[in-house]
Amino acid sequence: MKKYMVKTIHDRKAVTAMSMANASLYHANDPLKIAGLGTVLIALGFILRGSIPPAVSTVLILIGCLVFSNADYSAKSDARKVLQQMGENFPTIQLSFSDNAIAIQTPEQSGTLDYHRIKRLGEDHAYFFLFLGDHHAYVLDKAGFITGSADTFPAFIEAKTDLTIEPALGFWHKILTCKLPWRLKR
Repeated sequence: MKKYMVKTIHDRKAVTAMSMANASLYHANDPLKIAGLGTVLIALGFILRGSIPPAVSTVLILIGCLVFSNADYSAKSDARKVLQQMGENFPTIQLSFSDNAIAIQTPEQSGTLDYHRIKRLGEDHAYFFLFLGDHHAYVLDKAGFITGSADTFPAFIEAKTDLTIEPALGFWHKILTCKLPWRLKR
């Protein structure tokens, strides 16, 4: 018996969200390191302003600003590459969750996935992510639940996988909140 059924269109928004989640959960674009590097470069530019040529000081400040502004660049670049390969073909994927496994239906094929193959769970404001490994995830649109609801799904999937859903937050969200919440507010 199906407990949850979710349809997701893997469009630009979904692919970009998956790339950002992948970077957040797997590639630890550690916000403290990035913030520290940007701060050091900017501070050096201002502190050394009188003892080094103005152009060098300005370059240090600009590079520090670029470090901050491009913190999520790698994830966005990965998303652009995937979207280029996809062209304008945005497949709809349907996942049906039962007690024993997940049935997967795509335009090209269908199959099943055992819960033990899921290695990591993530979530942002619009999606859940079921990671089978680095750069391999199923994206579930929270608005795409046909059976069950996005509100009760976390408890179900955490029980089936024995994993905890981690927040997949972008660099600026991590910096501005100055903490990593264990669960996004629903």
